[in-house]
Amino acid sequence: MKHLKYVLPILIIPIIFIAYHNYKTKPITQTLSREQILSADTNDYSSNSILVWNDFRVGKLDQNDGSIPVSKLDDPIYCSMNLPSESLSDVMIEAWRDNGHIVGDTSSPDAKKILNFGAVEETTGAVLPDNFSVYIGKMKMYAYSKSRKRWILLDSQPYPRGIYIYTLPWTTTVSEKCKNVTYYDDYARVDLTKDELEGNCLHFWGSPVDLDKADYLYYAASYDIWVSENSVDLLTASGGIDTKDAQGQNTISQLYSSRGFSCQTYLKSIWGTTVPNSEYDLCNTSELNQIY
Repeated sequence: MKHLKYVLPILIIPIIFIAYHNYKTKPITQTLSREQILSADTNDYSSNSILVWNDFRVGKLDQNDGSIPVSKLDDPIYCSMNLPSESLSDVMIEAWRDNGHIVGDTSSPDAKKILNFGAVEETTGAVLPDNFSVYIGKMKMYAYSKSRKRWILLDSQPYPRGIYIYTLPWTTTVSEKCKNVTYYDDYARVDLTKDELEGNCLHFWGSPVDLDKADYLYYAASYDIWVSENSVDLLTASGGIDTKDAQGQNTISQLYSSRGFSCQTYLKSIWGTTVPNSEYDLCNTSELNQIY
């Protein structure tokens, strides 16, 4: 017994260490409101916390659930399909699109090409100025290649290849090519009037590319956008990828729709992806932030 007082500390210290280690490493799930998760900062939570938006709407094909590890709060690609929208248009509200959704796939035999696109609409409740400008920069689209086990660049444009105004709703839409577009080396300036965009959609896209269904597993795309000072917080930008027919003209399906982003005078990259949360790290998806 005289040695027990020396043995006990030796036994207890490892037990305390293991318990403390398990406490520190076990994920802590915290459910947040829309406003709380949009303003969440990595400095406000422990590194092993998982933040969950309590109103995330999971669609039939969604592989995301609004769960965001604190370590990914600063990853715009991961957040693009898990955070709520910064702002919303009337069309997005009607379609319950407060978060990004995976809405289709490439299974149709008619799907031969894919095309990334962007859309800008007036934010719900906004009053547009008589004249304003939208600036659209580079557009890029990627696929995760199963054979190469890495992301590959499918399309890269310094600015959109097509810029049109589409009337809404989409079921009866009529399109017209934008008249006042000025092209620079790495962006396009679209000068618009209130009458042109009010109740309509500024729609633009990159270039259609061949679809390799046997090799491409997941897809991601982004474009850069900013606006004139008089339209800050009045416009909502979103993006997606369509599958097209062999001619690259007719839409067969839409793969995803991103969350909405509030347009500012500074550049924002509008990301979206079809990567499930469970596959995000396995596919090293965050590397797209560096190669974009």
